[in-house]
Amino acid sequence: MALSAVAFSVMAALVKLAGPTFPNQELVALRSLASILPILAIAGWRKVPLRVHRPGWLFVRGFLGYLAISCWFVSLNHLSLPDSVMIQYTSPVFVSLLAPFFLKERSAARERFALAIALAGVVLVVRPGLGLTASGALVGLAGAVCSAGAYVTIRALRHSDHPVIVMLAFPSVAAACGLLVMLTAPSLGFAAGWIWPDGRGWLMLSGIALMTAAGQVFLTYGLQHEPAGRATVATYLAVVVSIPLGIALFGQWPDIWMVLGGSMVIGAVATLSLTSHRPVPPPAGAGAGQMPEPLTLDG
Repeated sequence: MALSAVAFSVMAALVKLAGPTFPNQELVALRSLASILPILAIAGWRKVPLRVHRPGWLFVRGFLGYLAISCWFVSLNHLSLPDSVMIQYTSPVFVSLLAPFFLKERSAARERFALAIALAGVVLVVRPGLGLTASGALVGLAGAVCSAGAYVTIRALRHSDHPVIVMLAFPSVAAACGLLVMLTAPSLGFAAGWIWPDGRGWLMLSGIALMTAAGQVFLTYGLQHEPAGRATVATYLAVVVSIPLGIALFGQWPDIWMVLGGSMVIGAVATLSLTSHRPVPPPAGAGAGQMPEPLTLDG
């Protein structure tokens, strides 16, 4: 799980580097296409039949993941790397808010207390009026909420569709939506068209694809071999890794509000993950609402 967190952090840094050159939806489409290959390899290796039982819910899961990753990539262009990663990694907090209503999962008093601490931490991370770009913070927060919604659909699908099929739904829908936007939006004047990369662009796009594929493989392996609570906590290493990357690549230092609020969120999510009777998902950056339970990949 630690390697997955590092890979997704490097991917985020590369997306931020590529953001001024390439349209958001081009990056979303390429990132999603890079996720499909390792998932198909896992399906082939484990001989998982590519059967779909609830296509409507799978599309909703994929579309929410698409919105989550699109919002995250936008926020990366407007916020510092540590701020953007930390905001996106607040998604488990919103899962805990949504679960009692949509999944009928009850929470204990200590879980509600941890959730209150986490929400206070989210407010400090977003810090309205204290210098963070409002549009970037709100878009990033919207991405975290969409990722939480994607997780809710994953839980709803757990008794009908194989986990690998649920995993595949996100990049498949996201790649299709990103490519559709790139093909149609320019003619309507809503977005820039596809930009063919130069040598430096190919290096950045190749790095994004490589880090995405590596992160997906490490994430899947970690969810199979680590307890769900420890797996969720380990993914927050991405926030730690994003700090030196932000300093080295962009000269962006985290301020006291991000450190304090982020510590509150991570501490509260760690408490929920390690003590709760229900699984808490890895954050949005770790796959935009990916499977939190250990996967049974035997077909």
